Amino acid sequence: MTSIVVGLFDYDLCVLLMPLSEEGKLNSIASPPLTEAFRQELKEKMVKEFNRHAKKMAKPDEFEVTLFPRGSSPLIPPLARLGSTLYLPLSIKDHPQGVIGFVRAKEEPFDQITVRAVNTITSFISLALENQQLYTGIRGSYLSTVRALSAAVEAKDPYTRDHSFFTAKFAKALAKQIGLPREKVDEITVAALLHDIGKIGIPESILGKADKLSPEEYQNMQRHPVIGGKILESVKFPWELKAIVLSHHEHFDGNGYPSGLKGEEIPLGARILGIAEAYEMMISGRPYKKPLTRAEAAQHLTEYAGTQFDPQLIPPFLVILNQRKED
Repeated sequence: MTSIVVGLFDYDLCVLLMPLSEEGKLNSIASPPLTEAFRQELKEKMVKEFNRHAKKMAKPDEFEVTLFPRGSSPLIPPLARLGSTLYLPLSIKDHPQGVIGFVRAKEEPFDQITVRAVNTITSFISLALENQQLYTGIRGSYLSTVRALSAAVEAKDPYTRDHSFFTAKFAKALAKQIGLPREKVDEITVAALLHDIGKIGIPESILGKADKLSPEEYQNMQRHPVIGGKILESVKFPWELKAIVLSHHEHFDGNGYPSGLKGEEIPLGARILGIAEAYEMMISGRPYKKPLTRAEAAQHLTEYAGTQFDPQLIPPFLVILNQRKED
């Protein structure tokens, strides 16, 4: 997973603390050469963080630590001390089950943009744990979702993170408005949070460009749904996210990308996500394009119903917008 990542936020090691199970210890993934004293210090601090949230006194020997280095190769030189750290609990129904942490050698606190991004994505990891527990328990979900987290939080663009968060809110509202079951609403919400994860494979010169993209740059940008789909192939979730992420730029009339799907060939979740994302982009604007008013954005959705958007989904989305206007 980490070999796919291009833009990294600054950390040296991602760490997962989780309870020991009857199956025994897990193997560290590409474990870096850490001293035993360092491992023990790290584990003790994470157990202390777990106890702070769980409000109990668990002992270090009740847990194991799994390591996810920043790169695919061992760290050089070995990480020998805890500089700055960021720890967050992973919970099921508000009951802490473990802790995820990010460590770097240098003494520099993680900035608030990074903290907010990690908090946002950790919320869907906890949702994944809750749902996964209904099927195969939490261990497999821990290990798979942490890979997605390691990739997702490394995107440098704060706009992308905010965009995904608000897109997910609109997508969830529309999914609920049309009466989808809770499991499907959760699936679409998580897909919306991750729909731009493929942008970590797009050059920063394109992502951060203040002017309109050239045809070549736009073609490069169009790769991000495919990259996102490939990332999610290796992640085990209790939802089918790949098809939604892969198809969220398809258009109802078949003129979208990457596959030119048409009508109901496009997964319902992707059609919902397409509307939610388009609306959020219109009211937020772009560096090269001023935001529209909410009324102008709603009019745009109506005008493109049947071409870019599923015409059956626009009316219930407009109902949501009108309700928000009245609130």
